[in-house]
Amino acid sequence: MNIQKAVSEDVDEIEAIYHESIAWLNGQSIHQWQEGVYPTRKSAQMALDDDSLYCCRINQKIVATFIINEIQPPQYQTLNWKYQGPAMVLHTLVVRPCDSGRGIGRLAVEYVIRQARKNKYHCVRLDAFPDNKAAVRLYLSLGFEYAGKVFFDIKEPSYEWYDCYEMKL
Repeated sequence: MNIQKAVSEDVDEIEAIYHESIAWLNGQSIHQWQEGVYPTRKSAQMALDDDSLYCCRINQKIVATFIINEIQPPQYQTLNWKYQGPAMVLHTLVVRPCDSGRGIGRLAVEYVIRQARKNKYHCVRLDAFPDNKAAVRLYLSLGFEYAGKVFFDIKEPSYEWYDCYEMKL
């Protein structure tokens, strides 16, 4: 698998992956994201413009995408994070549903951890929807530690609480 920063020509395919993933998650009764709210083409374009959007490719096909930067949502300020110092934040890790179960998410997160170490971050932070058991298992298996819950008011009613995790580097 090849992981690299996205380019403008990738945004159409990333948008399609977002739509596929939202539909697949909803079909599994995982109300993590909401169509037209997040993630959207606009959020992908903003991350591309900020040089923080990445693609995972197998044979030139995008099989996953994610965003990494230092931006911590304001809700993160409500938590007592265990690890201080510069934090790399992983956002919107999306594996194309037809490619799930192949270890792609693990490889993507391992890449994020390597990049964070290489760039001298003290920790990696992220939030995960608690009903997305596969994602939670992945983060815990890689050594992330539970840091608390945050409330995102833009989420669908009854699905606003997300679990936060961090990993010391």
